[in-house]
Amino acid sequence: YQSLLVGEPELQVWTRIPQQLTVNYPSAAFFNIPFPVTVTNDQGPVEGVLVCYSDSAGNYARGYTDASGEILLDPEVSTPESGMITITHHNYLPQQLNIEILPPQGPYILAEKFIVIDSLTNQNGIAEAGELLYLQLSVKNIGVELAQNVIATISSPDTLLELLVSQHSFRIIDPSSQKIEGAFEALISMLTPHLHRLPIDITITAVGGYQWQRRLFLSVREGARISLSPLQLNFPATFLNFTSSLALIITNGGPDTL
Repeated sequence: YQSLLVGEPELQVWTRIPQQLTVNYPSAAFFNIPFPVTVTNDQGPVEGVLVCYSDSAGNYARGYTDASGEILLDPEVSTPESGMITITHHNYLPQQLNIEILPPQGPYILAEKFIVIDSLTNQNGIAEAGELLYLQLSVKNIGVELAQNVIATISSPDTLLELLVSQHSFRIIDPSSQKIEGAFEALISMLTPHLHRLPIDITITAVGGYQWQRRLFLSVREGARISLSPLQLNFPATFLNFTSSLALIITNGGPDTL
């Protein structure tokens, strides 16, 4: 009665019609190995979402998603458990999802991040609208066995990104070993808005029927847009060593600073 009359200080009141979040997570994870959870909505990654793991044995882990809508949870479970992931965020419907924590076996390849190589343009290491990029992928074997014939394939549902080279072989990856390789080739549309996040879906396979999937995001900047004022220099009747000056107006119409 008191909470209804006075209000519960911990209660987050909806200020608009609650929306649905999309959660990408593994259906199973291994003992003492962190697992990723990615949260998005119709506009892309959602930052600041509270993600919690809990189970009947009292194991618990929590944290907030970063700018890529992702968090790595490590509940440090050492026995088989049927756990639950709870997702909450202001003005979004809460979700509860099941996950199995299993004994470690085999390899487990985690796609960590992309490294941008824009050697064909301004070489600043930043993905920008209109650029043709080479992408390297950082991967790590967080499993307990060797991964053989590891192949990564990338795709994207975003029409602003065209993937020209979409597959790379990492060959062999030892347990606890990291590799940064690949010559994925991507063309970003000139129409890409400033700070737009391009979703890239990664599927990694290895000998033994192993397959892992993860979605990473590539943040794109619009960059600077330099234009010069129209110039005209008139030469009246001149003589030897005649000099003149001309004002050159340079305008940056883009959102980034040179």
